[in-house]
Amino acid sequence: MIAIVLPSDIAASVEQAALAKGTTPELLALETLREQFLPVEPAPAKSLYDGLADYIGSIDGPAEPLSTNCGERFAEYLVEKHKKKSMP
Repeated sequence: MIAIVLPSDIAASVEQAALAKGTTPELLALETLREQFLPVEPAPAKSLYDGLADYIGSIDGPAEPLSTNCGERFAEYLVEKHKKKSMP
């Protein structure tokens, strides 16, 4: 444990700030020191989704014609491509 004696100018500022926040000067000083010297580290992500949850989203809008039936259209393309290769 460390006891710190504050100069009168700092003590007055701490007392005013504590009064404005509705707390004691001691609790305000401890809170401020904890914020400065014991930064809160984020908890490790449980999964990739947990780590990226704030960055993942979707866009809602009208369906684009090229975005529908992609699998079927791709399969048709492959069949046509194969047929063209098979022709002499």
